[in-house]
Amino acid sequence: MTAEKIEADRTALHELRRRREKLTVQSTMSGTFVSKLPSLSKQAFLPKGTQAGEVVSEKLMVYACAQDRDIGKFKPGEEATVYLRDSLEARQARITAVNRIAAQLKDSPLLQRHGGPVPVYVAEGNGQNYISVLPLYRIELEFTTPADIASGRVVTVKIRHSERLGEQLWKLILSVLRKEF
Repeated sequence: MTAEKIEADRTALHELRRRREKLTVQSTMSGTFVSKLPSLSKQAFLPKGTQAGEVVSEKLMVYACAQDRDIGKFKPGEEATVYLRDSLEARQARITAVNRIAAQLKDSPLLQRHGGPVPVYVAEGNGQNYISVLPLYRIELEFTTPADIASGRVVTVKIRHSERLGEQLWKLILSVLRKEF
């Protein structure tokens, strides 16, 4: 009887470990987990659909906003210069991604409501989401040289984008020909 009980307990323990493993969520990307829940602890149970936090890159990144008239000009790999408000030093960066979908804005020091440059109004039904007066698109940049900037700082980004006059004239001529013929 004791051997049967030990075997039953081992089977039960194996089943509990299997169930616990199914409850654990693993991220598909590497980075640092930033909790959005202040009381989140290890092995806490969360209701379905709760956003516990997000995995962020370990690299120092800059997120810039661009208006719809400018977003088509920027491409990954282009060079940019990042300036802090309280520093004269310029830091070099490179565009890593250009998001072609208008950004949803959450509480941020960039919003005019909190003293930033982006004019917004509060989205209906939720005081945490904001809708920009102008559609803004997110551009992700990474520093090409080591930078010691604290997370959450507001910066000014200047992206060097050069266009050739000949290419622009050629595109204009082609668009006119397509419309005419």
